[in-house]
Amino acid sequence: MRFRRHVALRSEPATRPGEAPVGSPLARPRLLRDVGVVLATFGVGYLVASVWLSPVPLITSDHAVPRVLELPVDEAQAKLAELGFRTRVGGDR
Repeated sequence: MRFRRHVALRSEPATRPGEAPVGSPLARPRLLRDVGVVLATFGVGYLVASVWLSPVPLITSDHAVPRVLELPVDEAQAKLAELGFRTRVGGDR
């Protein structure tokens, strides 16, 4: 039994069964799908990296604290209380 080698009759590029040729109008949705998959993969990777690997929280609750080191304890507590901070005196150095 002898087998013949398959020879393409057309000069178009060979495609897999079920795929549209490269220049056909059906190739555009496939390209958009592939670009969408790449962008979605990048987005998920960026989200994972920024949430899981980043040491900085996404939503911070940091506030600027005024300098009260030179003030007496009562004045420093009053100044911080009017800005909305809760104070606690730990001890003297």
